[in-house]
Amino acid sequence: MNPKEKLSKDDGAEKVDETYFRSFIGCLMYLTATRPDILYVVSILSRFMHCPSEVHVKAAKRIVRYIKGTITYGYSDSEWRGSKDDSKSTSGHCFSLGSGIFSWSCKKQDIVAQSTAEAEFVAATTAKISCSQIRISWKIRVNNFVAQSHKKIVQNADYGTRKQDYIARVLGAYESGLCPNLPSKILGKTGSCIRISASAESVFWRAERLFFLNGEQDLSAFLLVDLGIVKYPSYNCIFTDQIFPDRNSLLSYEEAIEVAQVIDEFLDENNNELVSRCIEISAGHVSSSVEEDNSAHSGPMAAFLSFFSAKWVHSKVILLGVSFLEHERRYKDAIDLLKLLLVKFKSDRRRGYWTLRLSIDLEHVGCIDDSLEVAEKGLLDPWVRSGSIVALQRRVLRLGKPPRRWKTPSFSDSLNRKIVEVHVQGRPVNCKTGVKNVFYGEDGERCGVEDLALEYYAGEGGCWQGVHTESGIWLTIFGILMWDVLFADVPNVFRTKFQIAPLDLETDSFYEARKGLVEALLDKIEHGMAEELLIMSWESHVGTACRGVNWDKHSLSELRAAVTCIGGICLASICRNLAQDYRSWSSGMPDLLLWRFHDDYSGEAKLVEVKGPRDRLSEQQRAWLLFLMDCGFTVEVCKVSIVSFSLVTTLYVSLAFMGAKLFGPQVSSQITLSMPHDKIITKIALWATILTPMTKYALEFAPFAIELEENLPSSMKSKVKMMIRGLVGSILLLVILILALCVPYFEHVLSLTGSLVSVGICLIFPCAFYTKIFWGEISKKGLVLNVVLIIIGVFLGVVGTVSSSKLLVRSLKRAHD
Repeated sequence: MNPKEKLSKDDGAEKVDETYFRSFIGCLMYLTATRPDILYVVSILSRFMHCPSEVHVKAAKRIVRYIKGTITYGYSDSEWRGSKDDSKSTSGHCFSLGSGIFSWSCKKQDIVAQSTAEAEFVAATTAKISCSQIRISWKIRVNNFVAQSHKKIVQNADYGTRKQDYIARVLGAYESGLCPNLPSKILGKTGSCIRISASAESVFWRAERLFFLNGEQDLSAFLLVDLGIVKYPSYNCIFTDQIFPDRNSLLSYEEAIEVAQVIDEFLDENNNELVSRCIEISAGHVSSSVEEDNSAHSGPMAAFLSFFSAKWVHSKVILLGVSFLEHERRYKDAIDLLKLLLVKFKSDRRRGYWTLRLSIDLEHVGCIDDSLEVAEKGLLDPWVRSGSIVALQRRVLRLGKPPRRWKTPSFSDSLNRKIVEVHVQGRPVNCKTGVKNVFYGEDGERCGVEDLALEYYAGEGGCWQGVHTESGIWLTIFGILMWDVLFADVPNVFRTKFQIAPLDLETDSFYEARKGLVEALLDKIEHGMAEELLIMSWESHVGTACRGVNWDKHSLSELRAAVTCIGGICLASICRNLAQDYRSWSSGMPDLLLWRFHDDYSGEAKLVEVKGPRDRLSEQQRAWLLFLMDCGFTVEVCKVSIVSFSLVTTLYVSLAFMGAKLFGPQVSSQITLSMPHDKIITKIALWATILTPMTKYALEFAPFAIELEENLPSSMKSKVKMMIRGLVGSILLLVILILALCVPYFEHVLSLTGSLVSVGICLIFPCAFYTKIFWGEISKKGLVLNVVLIIIGVFLGVVGTVSSSKLLVRSLKRAHD
């Protein structure tokens, strides 16, 4: 504020809104918590909140401009002759960035100031010199960083590809001149920056890889444990063999990881030439390797230690290459790569997916017989499991029809078993292809298809309780019940104290090495001890990190209810399946787990896979449903469907043409009026036609009744609101019924109400509301289409209402005459 400016209540200026000014000053008062330099002037302005004028508003706006210009600012101050010994003054200064102070100083001045003004001048000069030094230092650091960083990124292949990609783009924009003020922006936004050299980062990366044996954890794991944020389970680390038998194996593994990172980067950049080069490198490495080379390890260890070989990493690169080639429609090249994988990896659980892709690609190139033969051989492969088996069986049934195969496969009846389907009607929010479907729930809130299905089963579907979980609750139950098995003393599967699962969990060796422990525990589960085991394990290990276990999402009461209602035999079957093949069966489980109790504390459970419009079962989901049916579970597929406006319109038009064809040119507007009048069935049809629209009108008036209920006072009880809503709806229906019985209903009233109500609700209102809701997002084509539909609806409503009203008046006159 201008120090010479004197504010007054009666300054003669135009008065302003008091509410606006008070809100303005309130915001400034809140800001004084971090900006004490504006405290005085805000306190001055707050004296005029009951009679503000334009002068006061201008003063307040001047404060805002001052704040904007001093976001990064410094303070300096001094006292005068505070030291009695030498009469020197003490001065200080500080500099802030945003709301934080990053540099400060407080010291005695070197000279004896002769006045307060001189002491203040010395303090300000010292602060200015310090500020200049900070600016020069930062400019040197930032310019060196910008000049050297891009060169280092190009020359050195760092391991954080996504981070390096972002940095390279920013520095590329600076070098090309698109962002010349990059150094100044860094100076304004960052603090001190320390860059680790590429060689040091490589050493850290190698140490983390060797210690944690994955690309997910880093040295922050130690900090998380020390802070108590993460608690790892207790187990014994028993070493009998090394992960990498020699230095060359480690170096080959690291090189393969680099190739995998590079191909990911090139796929994001759509650099097809370099992607092809990476595929060639990996294919050459796999081709030159010995089939199933596990000479350094034998027995159960060979299975999970193969994950840490260069050959296994290169196989993942080749699989990325297969997807890339299929996208480019280079099916013959993809076939060659898939055949290479199947030849070089005889004992790999990915063989099912490889075989399926090979069969599909052979069909793409027109080799139907070869495609069928590959699918049939795949069904005989012991390493083809779960969803891949179902997919190959369906291909054999589809491709193996006569005359290629005359004999029906033995698995045909099992595969084509009928899965119970339940259909639920939903009121959609959106129906876009490729976008998750959203519906309105019973409470009017938006929800997904799974939540809509839960509401159905909780009500008219049978009073079921349950959760939308997919694989989550099953993996949680498996992890808690099998805790002692997971963390049993098995050699070489635990290498550090920072693991949440044994290294062999996703291999066959997990079950083989612990078969006795697994079967003993499953025997207890089958004999009804699952709930007791669950409670004991929960109380002992709650909060401890474990693969698949989500302590926060599922409460103990939910898990106990699920375990009790599922039953010991069925639960043991699922746990055995996961123990034998965790990798293949840990996904694709049904969406909903439902349960309900009976009077004797026994219960029953049901598993439901929910599908929205245009969705269908995947092969993995179908495999799970068939497996659960074999185990004795009750399973269903709940399909949430939408009544299609185009389908209904097509049916009505078809019915109109049928009526014209049946009854000729003399057909009446309602098909029942064309039926023989002396028949009893005609009278029944007439009354059914009168009463049937009542339900339609009830649905059409429902939005108005709901809106009325929502606008009633919040203090009113819910029962009273419901009674008012029901009363309004009933009165509307009674009015329509009276009209139907008193006047020529079919001839004129139906067309009149159709013009007034049906056209408005089915055409005008949806388009208008959609345009209003998505006004900022709707495209020009969508806007034009909605406007055209609204105009058509208004035209039809006006024309239909006018013509129907005229006919109704004429009919009433004839009745009175």
